Amino acid sequence: MANKIYINATSVKNTNSRIPTIKSEVSNIKSGINSTRYSIQSSVAARNNISASMSQIYNDIVKIEGSLQELFSTVNSCVNTYVNADDRVKRMAQNVSIWRK
Repeated sequence: MANKIYINATSVKNTNSRIPTIKSEVSNIKSGINSTRYSIQSSVAARNNISASMSQIYNDIVKIEGSLQELFSTVNSCVNTYVNADDRVKRMAQNVSIWRK
């Protein structure tokens, strides 16, 4: 007997809808880092590569933002594809049961 796969599309959509909020929070952190990075005196920022480290953190956050956006888009696309396929299978199953009668 084949195993059934069930995905609660509503739950997935609800969970995925939180990603833009998370991305916004990450953007706020990025802005804070950028602001701090340019407010530190250059002589202080040069010590222990503080400036380079903050630049690397900033760039890493930019990548995280991109990954969050990609995740959001991919999950939306996948869940929509799943729902459409599930609906199609249900319609086909209804047609088969009607033809059997």
